[in-house]
Amino acid sequence: MTNKTFKIIGRVIDRKTGDGIAGLRVEAWDRDSILFDPMCFSKKIMSDPVGFYQQFLSGQLLKDTTCDDLLGSGVTDDNGAYQIEFDESRFRDFFWDRRPDLYFLVFHDNKLIKSTEKTILWNVEAGKTEVPPIEVDVPVTPKPKPEPKPFVVKGQVRQADGSLLVGAVVRAFDKDFRCENVLGKVTTDEEGRYEIEYTADKFCRPKKKNADLVVRVFDQEDKVLIASPIIEAKPVEIVNLI
Repeated sequence: MTNKTFKIIGRVIDRKTGDGIAGLRVEAWDRDSILFDPMCFSKKIMSDPVGFYQQFLSGQLLKDTTCDDLLGSGVTDDNGAYQIEFDESRFRDFFWDRRPDLYFLVFHDNKLIKSTEKTILWNVEAGKTEVPPIEVDVPVTPKPKPEPKPFVVKGQVRQADGSLLVGAVVRAFDKDFRCENVLGKVTTDEEGRYEIEYTADKFCRPKKKNADLVVRVFDQEDKVLIASPIIEAKPVEIVNLI
């Protein structure tokens, strides 16, 4: 005998706007109660005999026990529409034909965001069935924090006689009234040049748009040899020091 086929058609929509939501996985499940399904009864005994007996003694067995079957799944398109197709072999556990009692689970990034278990569609007929839209609250994916844009200070360091200062330590600072933060540190190259990249997260105050920049040159004993005045730095600032 040929199995009857079922085709479920539905939509998932934003509860507030009514717009369809794309990219959600929808699973269709058949609700089976132990009270009406002998195979469900037998599955529960075989899987957990002790638990089954405890439920029987407590009186919860017939109230709470179900053996639900996953019938199929689909993913919503740009309009929030989905289709799920299956045949009765997915849910028929006993010798008579029967009709599934459907509910749906909706997932976003493998996280359950909606269940319709409390509004089961009873005795769904074979063939094509359009089901009511499932309303969900739109999942919000946090936007990644933009990487801070780097600032640059660069230049050349010379000694008082005009000769290049090679191998000297150069530090850049953001300076406020009660704060002085190091922005970066490098050593001058063979041409006495340096270049320091820094980002706004190193500023003394979080809402500052640019550094109040000071550049200092240090000797081997960490003593200041040369220092610039305070500069309201541009994104790329050239500071030559003598």
